[in-house]
Amino acid sequence: MNIYIETNNSFMKPEYKNRAQENLEAISKRAKVISEMLNGERPVNQEEAKRVTKEIERLVELTQNIVDLS
Repeated sequence: MNIYIETNNSFMKPEYKNRAQENLEAISKRAKVISEMLNGERPVNQEEAKRVTKEIERLVELTQNIVDLS
């Protein structure tokens, strides 16, 4: 009896990996801004919070696209 195991050893291209890492760093920085607003470490500005939230959503979308392409 022979058993065959199929593995999917796909790796992300370096340029995709770098871009995804950059996006994750940007998401982290923007999340920190929101956190600082919520903790009173930064003035609360609703318009800035909305903008930063939209930027986070866009970066998540871009990162998902990179992962899907890989």
